[in-house]
Amino acid sequence: MFLNKFYMHPIIYIIIGIIIGFVTVRIFGSKKADGIGKISQERTSVKEENKDKIVAYLKEQGKARNNDIEKLLGVSDTTVTRYLDELEKEGIVEQIGSIGRGVEYIIKNGSHE
Repeated sequence: MFLNKFYMHPIIYIIIGIIIGFVTVRIFGSKKADGIGKISQERTSVKEENKDKIVAYLKEQGKARNNDIEKLLGVSDTTVTRYLDELEKEGIVEQIGSIGRGVEYIIKNGSHE
């Protein structure tokens, strides 16, 4: 009997701990997920704005190199490359040249942007 009481307390504490943990995750976990959604929407919005700036720049200048767009947007080479790749896949811009400093981008003929 004495041993049953001794072993009962840790089990109760474990069960209570699990319940408290579950409730905490349910309450605070959902709030965190909402914040992540907002951040994702903001990033998408900034990305679309930057892609629009690229298209406007290309329409104005006729052509541009990766470095020109880096300076325009104030973002990294990798980010510019990703934006240009997306615009290319969307059929909005066309890459002239294959690699290196000779690569330029223009608005693709027949683009509706």
